[in-house]
Amino acid sequence: MCINIGYASEIYEIDPRDITVLPDCAPELSARIKHPEPVTVLLGNRDQNRPDALVCGREQAERALNDGISYIPVRFCFVSNIPAWNLIPLFIKKFRYKYKYFNTNIYHLSAKKLRQQGLERGIRTAKNAYAITNKRWAIPEEERRKKYQNLVDSMKNGFDDNYPLSIMLCRRAGLKDSLDNGHHRMGICLDLGIDRICVNFIAAGKAPDILTSIYKILKK
Repeated sequence: MCINIGYASEIYEIDPRDITVLPDCAPELSARIKHPEPVTVLLGNRDQNRPDALVCGREQAERALNDGISYIPVRFCFVSNIPAWNLIPLFIKKFRYKYKYFNTNIYHLSAKKLRQQGLERGIRTAKNAYAITNKRWAIPEEERRKKYQNLVDSMKNGFDDNYPLSIMLCRRAGLKDSLDNGHHRMGICLDLGIDRICVNFIAAGKAPDILTSIYKILKK
């Protein structure tokens, strides 16, 4: 069976405690990962009961933990569910949906740093929260404001790890990571001065290697 590995477009600054608890990646999988970063994690599949696993970097994570370092750079990778020949799901959401899956763990990071990485598809504030242009799904103004305020009130005591933000790896055209869920909470955290949040990851597929290489060159 051919296993196609996809790679996050970003390096994420992650709490080392989230890394040291991971099991080691199976050798047959880690051997397929090209040019891993010092700390690299292969995401698992929640539906298949396949856990996230550490490809390399346990020593670095343990050293950072002992030194009291809050966050360390981590590269995440995943097994692509979309066949290499099928490009349509990379561009069209409704076709991508049947391929996507969630990983198993959550990872803590900085909300400020996450915003700097530009993964949000739109900045949500009190003024535009739940503002849906489609009349079919539009929410009345009073209800919209109340819904947003209720969310703000629920977060005044801090971020709830039971409801992580979701980042989809290679979401945009199979190349660029993007925040998939949690835009309103992201904005509220920054407004309230809550910096430590947690995320999980979604994956589906990746663009062909040639497109990925071009994207990396243009990104530099």
